Amino acid sequence: MLLLFRERCAEFHFDQGRGGTVHFDATAPTLLDLFKQALPADSSLQAAALPAAASPDTIGTPGQHVYVESLPEAIHKEAPYYPPEAQERGVRGTVPVMALVGTDGSVRNTRVVWSIPGLEDAAVTAVQGWRFKPAIAGGRPVPVWVTIPVSFRE
Repeated sequence: MLLLFRERCAEFHFDQGRGGTVHFDATAPTLLDLFKQALPADSSLQAAALPAAASPDTIGTPGQHVYVESLPEAIHKEAPYYPPEAQERGVRGTVPVMALVGTDGSVRNTRVVWSIPGLEDAAVTAVQGWRFKPAIAGGRPVPVWVTIPVSFRE
């Protein structure tokens, strides 16, 4: 179905194959409700929802593409604590940790990409102590997810 509007309610900005962003204006919720009322038998339309407004320090999920003019830059890194039990067992390797860097440069959330048993908690604790110069988009700090490899070697 193709819908044409006299007024624009959303813009999609495509960034050369790397994803994009969608911006909705204030009329989008009203228009969606009108379409749902006009086409009650369309189950996919009835299930449609606009994205929730993001708070200043959260964005969708890791992997969501966000255009930035400058990436976050680590200004303080916490070295990971290498658990003695893991050292004794010869456990070593790199645990990639995704970190949501907030507008103030602090780590707001973390997710382990893949775990090495005995090292995961230490990796997350180290990353939570990092501080960043935040990412910038449109001249303002924006929250973004970054992946930090945390290495454990003897």
